[in-house]
Amino acid sequence: MPGRRERGGPFGKMSPSSQLLSGLLLFGWVISTADSTTDSECQNVTDEMAQDELLPIYCTPEELQTALGSEVLLSHLGLLTQYAFTEEQLLVLKQKLDELYPDGYPASILPDLGGLLGVMGLEDIKKWSFNSSKILASLLDNAFSPEMAIAILHRYMDCGGPLNAEALKAIGTKYLCLLDPEQLQKIDENAFDCSSPLDPSGCNQTTKDILYAKAKRAFSDRHNPPQYYICIKPYLEGAPGEDLRALSKDNVNMDITTFTKMKWDSIMKLKPKEVKGLLGKHLPDLKTWENNSVVKDWIVRQEQRELDSLEIELTGGIPEGYVTIMHKNNRPPETSGVAGGPTLHLFLLLLLTPLLTAFF
Repeated sequence: MPGRRERGGPFGKMSPSSQLLSGLLLFGWVISTADSTTDSECQNVTDEMAQDELLPIYCTPEELQTALGSEVLLSHLGLLTQYAFTEEQLLVLKQKLDELYPDGYPASILPDLGGLLGVMGLEDIKKWSFNSSKILASLLDNAFSPEMAIAILHRYMDCGGPLNAEALKAIGTKYLCLLDPEQLQKIDENAFDCSSPLDPSGCNQTTKDILYAKAKRAFSDRHNPPQYYICIKPYLEGAPGEDLRALSKDNVNMDITTFTKMKWDSIMKLKPKEVKGLLGKHLPDLKTWENNSVVKDWIVRQEQRELDSLEIELTGGIPEGYVTIMHKNNRPPETSGVAGGPTLHLFLLLLLTPLLTAFF
């Protein structure tokens, strides 16, 4: 079942001491010094026993089934779910909770599920009722798989949970890219914080485009260009060419790494003077990175005389007196019989005029 923990592999979320206890259990070691409780005495799990992390060793799954009452389970749920129980023992705890809440778990116990999430199925999650970003953070912190995290996020939003600053902090970089376009559109623009930016660099381009547009609106009140650039910089991989042109007038001194990570088609729309405006003091790095694929693609699309105006000795642009015909697709093809990738250089008709005149 998706979202379940692999049998015999309960160590992912446990403390070192809990891992040791689980190891002892898996190898069948017997704790003979535990004189306060014996196997025969595991007939009624009391409050005192529930607070003993050796409980997984004292009681078998069958004994837990009969010895653990619902009142003790709920009173110490947050503690019990931290213990090094086997999957069989955890299934007993889950069964008891399912019997108590057949229509789905209430929000009050969700933060205490801890290791129990390892035996939860996606259908279980669909029955939960919660819209608290604090509960969302707790559940995501203990999610055992991306599929489980997606199910938790969907349920949170289905229950009316807002994508505010606290929720975005809980989602973080780890789960940001799991949000679909419809969910991304629901992000509260007031949740964007310049001091705690999101990191969409590992997301698909659609996600980057949506987050950039939202961040642009969120930081539109930053009238100081350098401050605006600091805030918008983490989202620039989704910026369109026209926004980069506007940014080039603000003396932002963009570093070359940020430049090369932006949208390919947006970069290709920029003229040399606009790139100079973006890079500022980092313009010489364009020469250093001239063999970078993005920089090379940009160079072959520029007129050489405009590249010369940058005074950083860039070569490979379009010679004066040539025009270009571009391939219909945005990115250059993998192979091309024409030097310079997608650019086909042709002489201007003006240069051929003397030859044509000779025939008439």
